[in-house]
Amino acid sequence: MDIIDAGDACEWHLEDQFWTQDGQGAFQLRSHRGVPLPEALGDLDFLIATRRCPRCRVSAFLPAAFRHCPHCGAPLGAPGETQPWLPPYGQTGGWRCHERAGSPAGALLERLLARPGSLDDHRQVLKAPRKGGLLYFAAPLGGHGNALFALSRAGELFLWQRSSEQWLSLVAEQQPLGGFDLELWAWGLALLDTAAGPRLLLAGTEGATSLCVDPLQLSYRLQRCSGRALGAPGELEGRVYVPLLQDGRVLLADSAGEAWSSRALEDIDAPALQKLSAPILNAADRQLLWVGSQGYLELRLDDGAQAQVRWHAWPQGWQAYPEFGPPFRDGEGFWQQLIETERQAMCYVKLDGRLQERRLLQGTRMGTGHLSIQSDALLQRPWDEYDRNLHTQKQVFYPFMEFAAERLLLGLRVDHRSSVQKFFANPGPHPTDYCLERIDGERRSLHLSVERPWDAQWLVFDDALWLAIDSNGALYRWS
Repeated sequence: MDIIDAGDACEWHLEDQFWTQDGQGAFQLRSHRGVPLPEALGDLDFLIATRRCPRCRVSAFLPAAFRHCPHCGAPLGAPGETQPWLPPYGQTGGWRCHERAGSPAGALLERLLARPGSLDDHRQVLKAPRKGGLLYFAAPLGGHGNALFALSRAGELFLWQRSSEQWLSLVAEQQPLGGFDLELWAWGLALLDTAAGPRLLLAGTEGATSLCVDPLQLSYRLQRCSGRALGAPGELEGRVYVPLLQDGRVLLADSAGEAWSSRALEDIDAPALQKLSAPILNAADRQLLWVGSQGYLELRLDDGAQAQVRWHAWPQGWQAYPEFGPPFRDGEGFWQQLIETERQAMCYVKLDGRLQERRLLQGTRMGTGHLSIQSDALLQRPWDEYDRNLHTQKQVFYPFMEFAAERLLLGLRVDHRSSVQKFFANPGPHPTDYCLERIDGERRSLHLSVERPWDAQWLVFDDALWLAIDSNGALYRWS
């Protein structure tokens, strides 16, 4: 460490960082590893793991080499660890249910629910980098801890700056990202740790992509397996798998985070792979499932860790709506809701490859994979009976996420007297209540009139709850 006295200011040379300290004692980072710091980059805790003083505010950030504040002597703790948040449901393996008790996200929602007033009363309105067509995620790409990113359908990548509440554009070092055309409920991402640092795995109109970010240069670079994504990436035992369409053939691309390999799936026809959900992880059986409207794609690792892939078509005349939620899972296995296209009969079929075991029911269910919903009735199992005289409200109750240990739901409610299928076929606008609520308990709502209200994303980042609405580009935060 070298300290140079320059009159009223000091220069600090700390390993690969150059800092200045002004006459009032405030520190400012000038360069890192010889690279001048862009003025727009203000979140130094993410960039280089700087420290904050819990007691005084003379300097917004202090060098990571310091163990005590030079102004007040307070000990400087290391930055707290946070969890990545990956769409569509926050790194839950494709399930809409967070089962772990005591999570920071669950604790945050408890605090927000306990606060008097509605979500309307406490919302902060933020400016999104684009009006709609965005996917938000939090990941440790190129920095220390997690940063918030936004990815546009056109392939633009943005980095959020907490200090200035501004979005910065990241540019491609070579190849650009390309476009994305998956539905928002199916548009998932994967994250892998590699020897060179974390890599984000994406799938879009140009193929399967592995991405790394250099935030100091405000740039990114990628490696790609060309094709068009039929589904989102799925992670299983340290590798990521993506179904692709290339020159009319279905391929399976896979990567451990950097280079890609691929092989043709000769027995699978591309037209059958329609509206595939984000992949469902079944770690116990070493399995990934992409549930589509015409059937489901199953990937299973054999004893030699080789991926075996099969397509299972639904019974003739039946169709799935994966946007209504992932399969229900119980001690017997996974169950997918199917609807007969002619008679509108409904059943749940067991996803065991044979598709012969069924449970008939009346009425369309929404679900998280753990909890099922019909109108305003909450069901432990989708085929459970309930007293319809006690549940007379005609509405669509769409669950985005369930926090099972806390018995909390993030969802939307819309008064609607017709079928769920007709609701999703009508873009609206719909008068909508976006809700944080306890199951069979209190509720906090944000009332809006929006088109396609199901095209929205809840996320937790920086000890705050965020809501992004696709149709109007709105971005809200509660902290």
